[in-house]
Amino acid sequence: MESLNYYPKIKEIGNIINIWSRQTLTPVGKITIIKTLIISKLNHLFLTLPTPCNTTLKQLIHTLYSFIWENKPDKIKRKILCLEHKFGGLKMLDIEEYIKGLKLTWVRRLLKNNTKLKKLIESTENINIEDLVFLGPPNKCKNPFWKDVFKAWTEMQYKLKPKNEEEFLTMVFKIKKKFDWKKVHNMSFYTTKSSKLHWFQYRIVHRIIGTNEFLFKIKVKQSDKCTFCNEAIEDIEHIFWTCHKISDLWIELGDWIYNQTQILIPVNIDIILFGNLGYNGNDRIKNLIILLTKFYIYRTKLCENIVNFTGLKNYLKESLVLEKNLFFKRKPFHKANICWDPWLPILED
Repeated sequence: MESLNYYPKIKEIGNIINIWSRQTLTPVGKITIIKTLIISKLNHLFLTLPTPCNTTLKQLIHTLYSFIWENKPDKIKRKILCLEHKFGGLKMLDIEEYIKGLKLTWVRRLLKNNTKLKKLIESTENINIEDLVFLGPPNKCKNPFWKDVFKAWTEMQYKLKPKNEEEFLTMVFKIKKKFDWKKVHNMSFYTTKSSKLHWFQYRIVHRIIGTNEFLFKIKVKQSDKCTFCNEAIEDIEHIFWTCHKISDLWIELGDWIYNQTQILIPVNIDIILFGNLGYNGNDRIKNLIILLTKFYIYRTKLCENIVNFTGLKNYLKESLVLEKNLFFKRKPFHKANICWDPWLPILED
């Protein structure tokens, strides 16, 4: 059955992945491709046939994650990647749970009173649907498809909710202050629609962004010193805050914005790494400016150029104009005006 149904579809999926692998996509974009163009090839099979064997499932899962990470080792645990944004995930499909979810839709159909399907199963399998659904595992059921359906139902009844990562992240960043980690994880998704910036901030929060400290350990770089000051070890905190050249850049940025708009942007290590976690209009733009500034710093580091405020200002103005235009397309005009009016002077400077 699998060779006739699943194998041709998995081959089709391989062809789709080959096409999209030629594009420059972030993992966020690749997950979107998986959820829209790839899994849709298998939905009708998952819904109407027995669950494929472990070998086939592992092959499928391996193919999808190889696509996400470009045939390199996973950078984030798969269980984490499948969680909601607020729990630190990217909403990747958990294939096994997804298949069980599709199977569970049959339980709703069966529980409708006096359905022909229900009567057919009870007569052919010599079982009582209510007993199987409400009393436990499907020991009596012989049909492999319906075994999968009732097994999924039983597992769902005992399933525990996934734990969040609050204690883990607090320990890793060595921060004594308790954060609302749901807001931290959601910040970039609330602030912008750019998947490039989503992936950038995601790497910072999960500490998988490439700094010289890490690249030196894996022998990619010959030194772990900061690209900009060449004095201290370049870790995440240093490259975005404690380097004196970067600190000066944040001060110049704050002065420029205040002179143009009379708006203060408070900066400290917490706000720079995780954003200002208020969710009003001003905080959205503040977070966007902080996020774009970090991206400018990191992009400059990769090019091994010198950070300067003129370059940052030009990059910010260009990016903010684009974000403003996209924002006006998504929101009612009067709401967009309220959000962006205070910031117009920096776009016109």
